[in-house]
Amino acid sequence: MPGVRFPVMINGIPVVTAPAEIDTITAGQLRTVLLHSAAHGHTVIVVDMTGTWFCDSVGFSVLVGAHRRARAEGGALRLVIPPDSAVSRIFTLTGLDRVIPRFARLDQALARRPGPVIRPQRPRRPARRAAGGATVIAMPPGARFSQQLIRSYTQVVFNERQIRRAAEFFAPDVTWQGSTGRTVRGRDHVVALIGEVVGALDGLTATEQDMVAHSDTVTARYRIEATHSRDLFGIPATGRPIRWEPVSTYRISEGKIITAKTSGNLASAFRGGGGPA
Repeated sequence: MPGVRFPVMINGIPVVTAPAEIDTITAGQLRTVLLHSAAHGHTVIVVDMTGTWFCDSVGFSVLVGAHRRARAEGGALRLVIPPDSAVSRIFTLTGLDRVIPRFARLDQALARRPGPVIRPQRPRRPARRAAGGATVIAMPPGARFSQQLIRSYTQVVFNERQIRRAAEFFAPDVTWQGSTGRTVRGRDHVVALIGEVVGALDGLTATEQDMVAHSDTVTARYRIEATHSRDLFGIPATGRPIRWEPVSTYRISEGKIITAKTSGNLASAFRGGGGPA
């Protein structure tokens, strides 16, 4: 995978081309390049993330740090992120779109007056009531990222059924303990299990009921609704609608899920004829 490219100058502004995947290693490279530009007196720096499809928590921290340094000198970091990209989705979910200016195209970011610099997000109140009645507890930045990562994972993998993208959210040595008590180890095996579950449940929707996050740990209660359309866990397809309310706990390290545990037996929902487990 190509690393971070040192900036080229366009209209007197350094433009840094970000790599396709910003992980722990490339985030360090990106930080070095951004510090290099700042040390040479550039207060406005553009990071072109047009070709970036993944950025973990370390990468976001580097971008926030660079923006804060630029702001202190009267400038700003400007990000180029296409609105339909995977990074754009996470950028919005984490609230960073209200912290760092972003643009859909490079020419917009390079404009002499691209628009007002977006001010950092104000601190939230300790607790709030989200749409649909789910309770959300406000938390410090590390916990906030963990929370939004799990929300993105739930939306992309389960509600949008993009099983191939599940690997983006897991560490290689992830451990998964499912609702049936079965423990699965390793990213490939976990993704295969998720594909098996989602494939057997037509019209699956996962609706968040409550979520609490502390540092690197997130616990969420969901309402799952679907139709049992294929054999799963040795139970023949019933063709009946099911409703299931599991509680899942995730632990996150370096922007990836390293452990996941779900309680509430899904198999009992099949046998129960559609009521909550």
